[in-house]
This record gives sequence, structure tokens and C-alpha cells, in this order.
Amino acid sequence: MKLVSVLKPNYWIALQTLAWSLHVNGNLDKLIWIIIWDGTPPAGSKDFIARCGFRPVFIPIKEMGRPSITNIGRPEDSWAKWLHNKFLIWRLPPDDYLYLDADLMCLDSARGISRHTPFSVVRERPEEPDRLDFNTGFMLIRPEPGFERELVEYYNTQDTVKTYRLGDQGLLNAFMLQEYENDIKYLSPKWNTLSIYARTSIPPGTKFVHLVGPKPWVDFRGTLPHTLWQELYNASEKERAQT
Repeated sequence: MKLVSVLKPNYWIALQTLAWSLHVNGNLDKLIWIIIWDGTPPAGSKDFIARCGFRPVFIPIKEMGRPSITNIGRPEDSWAKWLHNKFLIWRLPPDDYLYLDADLMCLDSARGISRHTPFSVVRERPEEPDRLDFNTGFMLIRPEPGFERELVEYYNTQDTVKTYRLGDQGLLNAFMLQEYENDIKYLSPKWNTLSIYARTSIPPGTKFVHLVGPKPWVDFRGTLPHTLWQELYNASEKERAQT
């Protein structure tokens, strides 16, 4: 298994903190971590990922090209355009990959994820078991030839307003639930606990907390997830300063 992330320009600080949390809590060291990135990385950011015990492979988005999406949507939905870069992960060679959004933080050993098989995800609203939609910030995937083409073709035939503004998550849910519903495997919420459900307490056994909504490196709110993230970030900065 390899790790993979797609990085927004202002998310390097998040990636640093995620890498540190995986190093001290996750027991996932020595894995190859493919990081598809955009923007300019801060000095030392790339080296720090390796210092956390991973074997990073950095690929600029421009080298992978852009998703072949023609249905560009309304101007006011342009925020979603960048999110479709996540579809580049389906261009990777066939293998098992754990996709991680950079705004995750690891709180407990993640070695058990290797016992699961693609396509494994966590429900967006696990408290509503009848809802099948999933969160795309944590996914165990295996890219297959032709999948991205199918995905993009599906997108380009959909209603612009309805689908485009939902970004990558809305499209991938719609496509998978319509075309590959039987291939979806649902993981325990402990693998991707959304921060909105953990403002004051972290559920026992939680492996990852996903910082949805305001980001602590931009708009610190003082919630428990933001406080835990800040502690991990401070520790990572202390480690970086020792070089």
C-alpha cells in the first residue's frame, strides 16, 4: 500500500502536521507517499516529510495535466474547479493507495487499514445508516485503466449547477453510487471522524479526525480538534527547528 494526497497551495502547513501525526501516532512509517502538489512549497517542507519516516514522491500537478472536464459550471462555483484535481489520483499506476486529505490528523495507529480492500470509505453521516454518501477525504482505492475517463464522461453529461458546485465529493458520490454501488465498502467512522462531530470530545478509538469547515491554520476556533491540531503542529515545528 502507498499513500497519496493532492495538495492545495496553502495546505503545506497541513501536510506537515499530518505527516508528523502519522509519524508519532500512526505507525505507517516507511511507506511511499505520493504528493501531487500545486503552488510553491515552503523551504524545508519536502525534506520534513522524509524526516517523518516516509518515502515521498512529489509530483507537480502541471506534470500530470488537468482533468478533462468541459462542463465548467457557473462562475460563482469556480471554487470547485481546483477540487477536481483530486481526480488525478485515478491516473496513478494500479496499486492499493490510501488517499488522505491534508486536513486530516492521525490520533492512533492506522496499521489496521491494510486489512481492508478498495473501494473503502467512511459515510459522510454515519449516524444515518440509510444514507450511502461518503466523504472523499479518506479513501482506500485502486486505480484502474479507464476509470477516470468514465468519471469525466459522466460528469460532462450532468447538470452543471447541480453537480459542479459540489466539487469532487459530489461527483464521485453520484458516479460511484450509480455505476459501482456494489463495489463500495464502508469503514468504521473511527477512520475519518469529521471535526463537526468532535468539537468537545473525541470518540473512543478514533484513528483520524478530519478538519472540515474552518481550518485551524487560517481561522483557529478553539474547539478540541483545532486545539489538538495546534499541539501537533507546534511539535512538528519544534522538530523542524532541530535541524
